[in-house]
Formats: sequence, structure tokens, C-alpha cells
Amino acid sequence: MRTVYSQRPRPLATSQLVSLNNEDAVKKIPFQARTATGDVFDISFPLHAETADSVRVTQIVSLVLETIDKDIAVMGQTANGDVLQAVAMALAVRARMIHGANEQVNTLTKALVADALTAASDAERQSPPVGHA
Repeated sequence: MRTVYSQRPRPLATSQLVSLNNEDAVKKIPFQARTATGDVFDISFPLHAETADSVRVTQIVSLVLETIDKDIAVMGQTANGDVLQAVAMALAVRARMIHGANEQVNTLTKALVADALTAASDAERQSPPVGHA
């Protein structure tokens, strides 16, 4: 099962600036995931206020997801839970590699994951029509 990931528009030159309650402005990255079955998710990921390069963030997300799909295509079916566990472990290793107070790094990492999960959950599943014509 191959999934296609793309940032929208391509190439992504700038992130969107979204105003919340006229008090704060949050940059967001529009990201599209398309599954092998044709489902599409248009996700608007919020960026941390100190994000240095939103284009690079999008490139890394695409690279990670494409690498997982390529591996599954070669190695065969892999349980979704195993993929999630592996990605969580990789995130934990990357977080630990950061020079900083563990508590601060862990708090930041958990907040980033929570925000990303919320954004993905908020994206509607757009499924292609099925049935007989």
C-alpha cells in the first residue's frame, strides 16, 4: 500500500499565517497525504513560534513518510502499530540528541506531537466515490 505525500502548493515557498482571536498569529504548513486507496487528507500543521525554516520542515516530513513507504514496499506488509512505535522511538532518539535540559526537551517534544496529532485528526478524510456506475 503506497501513500503519496505532498506539500501544497508545490513547491512550498512560504507558510500561511493564521490569526487566532486577533491576539496571536500562528504559522501553518499545508500538507496533503494521499493513500493508495485514494483517500486524501489536507492537513494544516501549526508551526512552533521558533521554527527556523518551514520549507525544510515540510521536506523532512515528506522524506520520512516516503522512506517508510519505500521500506514497506520492499519488506512487505508491516503492522501500523509497529510503524508508529518505530517512529516514536526515532523521535525519542532525536529528542535525546538535543543538548538541553531533558525536562524542557521532553515538554517541547510532547507539545509538538500533540499539536501535530490534533491537526491530523482535524483533517477530514476525503474518499473517492465507490460503487457501481
